[in-house]
Amino acid sequence: MHMFRAEHRISNTEYRITKEERRSRQLLTSKFDIQCSVFDIRFLWLRPCAALCILLLGWLAPLALSGAEALAGAPPAPRPGERAAPRVCLSLSALAREARACRAAGRALPADLANLGGISALEGLVADGENADVILVGRQVPGRPTLTLDDLVVNLRNVWGSQGPPCCSLQPQPEDVRRMQALLPAADQPIQTDEQVQRLLDGLRRTWGGQQVIVGGVPRNSRHAYVMVYADYHMKRLSLGLVTLPWLPSPLDRTLRSMVQAVRAGQPPPASLPAITRFWFHIGQGSPTFRESAGVLWIDTCSVVVLTERQLAAADGRLQAAGGDNPAATSFAADFTAAYARAAEAVPVYADLENLFRLSALLRALALKNANALATADLNFYLRECPYLRETPMPDSLPGLVNAKEARTTVGANQYTFMPIVCGGVAMDIALDPRRFTADSAGELAALRAAVVRDRPARSAVSWTLHAP
Repeated sequence: MHMFRAEHRISNTEYRITKEERRSRQLLTSKFDIQCSVFDIRFLWLRPCAALCILLLGWLAPLALSGAEALAGAPPAPRPGERAAPRVCLSLSALAREARACRAAGRALPADLANLGGISALEGLVADGENADVILVGRQVPGRPTLTLDDLVVNLRNVWGSQGPPCCSLQPQPEDVRRMQALLPAADQPIQTDEQVQRLLDGLRRTWGGQQVIVGGVPRNSRHAYVMVYADYHMKRLSLGLVTLPWLPSPLDRTLRSMVQAVRAGQPPPASLPAITRFWFHIGQGSPTFRESAGVLWIDTCSVVVLTERQLAAADGRLQAAGGDNPAATSFAADFTAAYARAAEAVPVYADLENLFRLSALLRALALKNANALATADLNFYLRECPYLRETPMPDSLPGLVNAKEARTTVGANQYTFMPIVCGGVAMDIALDPRRFTADSAGELAALRAAVVRDRPARSAVSWTLHAP
């Protein structure tokens, strides 16, 4: 059994937790049905001073991933002047035969097969009944992480085993929430000094205990689980301003900017918003959609959006939904949604997560439309025989995140300080609708199927390049 080292290598991309991150108590979090971060923003009136101070506190909260939609609608398009990424085919029957032979001989599976022929943007599949086979088809996009055999096995077992959608969450302990609430000053007891701000920040850092890591639908130690966790963790760090993408300001930065603008415009400071704002990745409305032809299923759209909602902490420390929204959170979610493809280019784990959504979507579509096809493609090997190539123990709990920011402004004799508090969480659901399958009337998929069969160099070939269409 191959085990990840402390520096986990996932597919062809490495995700590291640095000593600095451990020191600042910033570890992973996530969930599969979609992930996203959740944060709570509370404004506290402080004495007139020369600063706008933002205090951010985050926890890794529940994610629930259910299903089948990808984080981008289609594989990355080539830039002007670039050739389209090559299209590759992968035979599930031949892969099962080769993997079984390697296992019997005590040999390692060749890397190109362990990475599913290098598919990094899954597009569809062909059911080749004549050869008792199912063939995956996708692009080999340079620099983009690939799917793996473990991903295929995990998702086949999830879909055919009716295990419920993949999911993960990091649950804040209710007692920690209660302690956090107790640390916040009352509205009639404003913070008066920078020392009080620092004491509050230090107290919040001490308050957060371990966040329980919960994984569902997929093995806890699987690569799939780790991709969910790392993607969610990065989202939470983005929402807290602990890491940055230049074109995606965090909700905290947006809040700070709007507060400065309001003060400079002579407007009164904002009212207190004692709520937690939750962000999560979710399937876009009306997605996924597919085209189909005899023996072919093709992903048309598989979009993922970022959603947000406000939450409140009940007296017992448990979180519950609250009405309304937060403008900074809403704009962050909308901008992240619009720029997800760009984010996936900048942050490989988002591309990894997209790959998993597309794979889950396609396998669910196959189960809905042509479940018998896999029965002829040695499905039993994937469901019962195939061992995982890599497994890594998942921590039982992870610490929360705390951060602070400050910006100074002076307007006449009035100077203000505001402190938003940010917390995190993620959830995702995916459902297939038979009405979202469209027959291919132009004959494009029939031509593609013919090319897949024609270009296969031999029946024993595991993977091959598709030259046309």
